[in-house]
Amino acid sequence: MFVHVIEAFGDVGNVMRPKEDADRINLALEDIHRKGGKILDVKVTMCRLPPTKANPDLSGTCRLYLIQYEAKKRL
Repeated sequence: MFVHVIEAFGDVGNVMRPKEDADRINLALEDIHRKGGKILDVKVTMCRLPPTKANPDLSGTCRLYLIQYEAKKRL
């Protein structure tokens, strides 16, 4: 089993960006599948980034997507 990680950081004030995130995940899933990998699971974790000096009143967000797949070798 192998993993592929997609990072998405710094969207000030937004927890998720559904279209952009979905497009990136779908491209990664298609690529793994096209190369012969079998998708086993996709997990997401979200976190809040602390405000910056430039935007002291707004927090940013981060999202980490973990795609678990099975293949003969890392793709």
